[in-house]
Amino acid sequence: MENASKAIIMAGGILIGVIILATLVIVFRPMGDVYEGKDDALLIEQLEKYNRQFNTYDKSLYGSELLSLANLVYDFDNKFLYDIDPTGNYYKENKIVVTVKLDEETIGYNDVVPSYESLQKESKKKADGCDIELLRKYDKALENKLKEMEKTGIGKNDNDYQDVKASITQFRSIPFRCISSQTKYNKYGRISKMIFEQAK
Repeated sequence: MENASKAIIMAGGILIGVIILATLVIVFRPMGDVYEGKDDALLIEQLEKYNRQFNTYDKSLYGSELLSLANLVYDFDNKFLYDIDPTGNYYKENKIVVTVKLDEETIGYNDVVPSYESLQKESKKKADGCDIELLRKYDKALENKLKEMEKTGIGKNDNDYQDVKASITQFRSIPFRCISSQTKYNKYGRISKMIFEQAK
C-alpha cells in the first residue's frame, strides 16, 4: 500500500512538472517571437542607416563632396569591415565599390602621383571608370605637395605653388552626378556599387 501511495505521489509530481513545463513553453514562446521581431526590426534599421549614408551622395555633387564619399568608403573598407571579420568573408560580401568616369579635360598639376592625367587613362581602361580611392589619393598628393612647398619656403606667389593650389580648387569644384540606374545592392540589401560621372 505504501508503494502504491509513493507511486501516486511520484506520478502526480511528474504530471505537475509536465504541466508547469507546458505552461512555461506556452508563455515564453510568444515572448521569443517578440524578441525575434525586435532583432529583425533592429537589422532593418541598421540596413537603412547603412544605405542612407551612401544614398545621400546619389545626386549631383561637386568633387569636394565626392572626396567626402571617398573618405567614407575608405573608412568603411579599412576599419569597420576588418573589425567585423578578420577572415575577410564578410568583407568580400559587403565591400562597396565606387567608381568615377572622368572626362578628357586635363586639369591642373601633374607633378604628383597619381596625376589627374593618369586617373583619366585609368578611367578609360575600365568601363565603370577609375576607383574612387585613386581620386582620394590624387587630392591627398596635391595637399602634401602644397605642404611640402610651404615647408621648403616656396612662397604663395610662386607659379608652381599657384598651380597646385589651383588644381586642388579646380578638382574640388568639378560637377559629378551619380548614375542611379547602375547602383547595385548585395544579397543583404546593402549598397555594393555606385558609379559617378562628370556632369556635362
